[in-house]
Amino acid sequence: MADACRRSAVRLMEGFFQRFNPQIQQVKKLIDTGRIGAVTRLSAMHSTTMPAATDIRLNPEAGGGILGDMGCCCINTARYLFDAEPLRVGATLEFADSGVEDRVVATLLFPGGRVPQFESSYRLEPGTYIQSCELYGQRGHIYVPMGYAQVQTYRQGTIMGLAFYVGDDAAIGQKLEKIECPPAHQWQLGLEYFADRILQDEPIDLPAENGLANMRVIDAVFQSAREGRFVPVESGN
Repeated sequence: MADACRRSAVRLMEGFFQRFNPQIQQVKKLIDTGRIGAVTRLSAMHSTTMPAATDIRLNPEAGGGILGDMGCCCINTARYLFDAEPLRVGATLEFADSGVEDRVVATLLFPGGRVPQFESSYRLEPGTYIQSCELYGQRGHIYVPMGYAQVQTYRQGTIMGLAFYVGDDAAIGQKLEKIECPPAHQWQLGLEYFADRILQDEPIDLPAENGLANMRVIDAVFQSAREGRFVPVESGN
């Protein structure tokens, strides 16, 4: 798809719209300006209950599975916040009766010793949806309770305001600051961005190659789980 669009001068963008949410953009800015010091670790979970048996996400022939549904968002957000690509991946997978993976636990090793770890699964109790991430720096941390998708927005049409928390860790006492974010429909923002780039004939910040980079990490997750060891992430060069 990327090659075909490049040959035809057609724009193609991967739809990870959490990157367009003002919440994640503010978190990225705080990291880049050193608010919590050098970031060394990210811990994330993006999980829900088992879909219905007829759901496409449980269809192996259609590319179903938790990695392509939710785990991919954890990987993409880590790559965005760390502004780099992982070097190696270690992971375990568990499988549903349908044959697709329904639980993944993965560790990504980034340059500079930075380590994101995440879990995604379809094994939560009915009605439960967890999608948080927390970043740890050398002098503080950032906790994002709703890091990937706003259920009320895409299921009920209510555009939500969000908040995340910044903590200054200290030997004695700890300050915790709540940062409110304006209501936003991240999918609308992403689609408007894509349309604007086309209408204005401008390049896209998240081209198809970014989606390919995310897939290389997913491929490494599968390989690591098969082989029971850490494996390198294929280079895109």
